[in-house]
Amino acid sequence: MPRVEIGAAIGSSFAFIGRAWARAWGIMLVAVWLAAALAAIQALRPEWTFAPLLGLVLKFLVGVAVVGALYRVGIESRHPGDPEFRAHAAGFQWGGLEWRVLGANLLIALIVFGVAVVFGIIWAILFGVTAASDQADLQGLSSGDNSARMQALVHILLGPAGVISLAIMIPALVASLYFGARLSLYTLVAADARSFGFDQTWRLTRGAIWAIILTWIVTFIAQMALGMLIGLMLGMIGAALGQTLAAAAWISVIAQGVGAAIAPPLSAGLLLYVYNTRRGGEDVAAAFT
Repeated sequence: MPRVEIGAAIGSSFAFIGRAWARAWGIMLVAVWLAAALAAIQALRPEWTFAPLLGLVLKFLVGVAVVGALYRVGIESRHPGDPEFRAHAAGFQWGGLEWRVLGANLLIALIVFGVAVVFGIIWAILFGVTAASDQADLQGLSSGDNSARMQALVHILLGPAGVISLAIMIPALVASLYFGARLSLYTLVAADARSFGFDQTWRLTRGAIWAIILTWIVTFIAQMALGMLIGLMLGMIGAALGQTLAAAAWISVIAQGVGAAIAPPLSAGLLLYVYNTRRGGEDVAAAFT
């Protein structure tokens, strides 16, 4: 299979932002509006306890529609004349491709949840066994004030319980990055190949791990830097106008909107580059047999 270049992966990720907005601007605007609106509700109406759960469901469904639209933009040329893969105007569509993306996301979420539960149980047992010898700190952690709890937690983590935690969490983090990169194309393969086989994704990401992980890191840093810049500018404006609290609320709203505007194209651009590069000119049948 053709080689995946790190520089090209990073460049393709950022370059896809313009293409995504040009071809799927409608559904992208819906996603940005929804993210900003939910942030505004959380800031202005925290007593609306139903809003976070409802917002989570809506963001998930709109996110699937966004991903489906962006995948169509990237792979429609591989299916000339097939209406199932055609990218419609403004990205407003829901068909078999989006259902496959939804199913693949749910399956990955179940796997991640199951693995997290196993690691959490192992960590809790070992942490409890190693921390049980220091009853004073456990008492302070359970019944003390905030200062006492923090002091007790620091003391526990500096002991054997902390060593055990690092011995579990560091390998878990490394494994999460590795397997996350190896399975990162799963939803795209499901969308394009009409298949939920993990072996196909595993083959396509062989040799592309570093390109995927480093692109994730670069795009994460870029998004953090942009968020900090926006926050700094709004903070300065709010301070100058004497509206510090209002500026803080706007920072959250705008940050959520900007994240919804650039995060999906950055991710889709990377995955489409890796996918199309690894597949080369092969059609679906040739690539997965």
